[in-house]
Amino acid sequence: MSAIIKQLPKSQIELTITVAPEQMQPYLMAAAKKISEEIKIAGFRPGFAPYDVVAAQVGEMKILDAALEHAVRETFVEAIRSHELRTIGTPDIAIEKAAPKNEFIYRATVSVVPAVTLPDFSKISIAIKSELVTDADIDAVIVDVRKMHAALEDTLDAVGEHDQVTVDMHLFDGAVPLEGGQALGHVVPLDEPYYIAGFVEKLIGAHTGDELSFELPFPADHYQKLYAGKNITFKVKLTKVQKRALPEVTEEFAKKLGVESIAELRANISKNILVEHTRKAEDAADIDMLKAVIGAATFGELPENLIDAERRKLMQDLMHSLQQHGIAAEQYFSDMKKSPEELQAGFTDQAIERAKMGLVTHMISVEHKLEATKAELEEELNAIREAYKNNADAIKRLQTPDVQESVLNSLRNRKVMEWMREKMIAAAH
Repeated sequence: MSAIIKQLPKSQIELTITVAPEQMQPYLMAAAKKISEEIKIAGFRPGFAPYDVVAAQVGEMKILDAALEHAVRETFVEAIRSHELRTIGTPDIAIEKAAPKNEFIYRATVSVVPAVTLPDFSKISIAIKSELVTDADIDAVIVDVRKMHAALEDTLDAVGEHDQVTVDMHLFDGAVPLEGGQALGHVVPLDEPYYIAGFVEKLIGAHTGDELSFELPFPADHYQKLYAGKNITFKVKLTKVQKRALPEVTEEFAKKLGVESIAELRANISKNILVEHTRKAEDAADIDMLKAVIGAATFGELPENLIDAERRKLMQDLMHSLQQHGIAAEQYFSDMKKSPEELQAGFTDQAIERAKMGLVTHMISVEHKLEATKAELEEELNAIREAYKNNADAIKRLQTPDVQESVLNSLRNRKVMEWMREKMIAAAH
């Protein structure tokens, strides 16, 4: 077998692969055997008719046609490995010559991983910008904890700004009910932010049993783009008003929360807030690192199928998010006034950035041998098995090569990020 490589634009190559007649013979024999298993040939058991007998029965061209797919699959992989090519996606195959007892020639057009030149990491420094924990931060958490332990008491008094109200609510665009705009038994704590500005203020002073009707603008960034920023009619009936009595912050209250004192409670809250601040700062620094490396690296032309794969992933993420929030995809497309294809096309800039991030992390892992070991993979798989021990389907999926490859990639990327932090964040201090 021989392969001639031709470079094409956008990180594509064309391989012209020639398979000699003697190299085709095993594929032809395997194809003839399979055909003989599927048809009746007088005097022979299925699968045992000689090649010449099968050829006389169905014709050599039919055997050749049956052999081509297997021949292409194996010889293409052989050509890729022998030339140490890193391909992306499935090749487009065009048959040039296929005739019995002749050499087999085909062209395979495929994308390859574009050239990436990494920057000098010693010249890039990223700072972790973690926020300090203030007394106001701690006080805000304590207020939330008090609310969680508040005593609720029904009242017929007018609604106050610290009460909790239960309402039946119906939303209209003019006289037309909004899809999904009905909420029965909707609980509204009045001293917490509400997603519709001005809604809480409309309830203050009302009483149980009152029916209110008023207009308010939907948020300009509301996911239902058809209604974003538009005045919507609210028809609200108050079914319950409750006074919320927040517990005082005493040593006894602290002990109920599992600590010995108010001081210890505040110290624990401070530690938790600091952990969260640090996590957010590190996540932000990771993104800054990748963007800095991408900006300083040089890339060959990105293959279109690589960008398209990232667009599809972004679209899948969007669909998953809509599902998690109970939003119908068809309604979302209608509100956005775009087709799924138009939305996906709009992800191009993000897709290019994600593709470059993937290329950078892959190149770093190759250059610095940052691969996960079998032991590390098994340890990670065991941790996942433990987390999903009551989910038989999830445990079963862990055995599939695709899932294990995904876990392996995740471990590799984790090592790459740790390596980058050592190089760039350490340099920033």
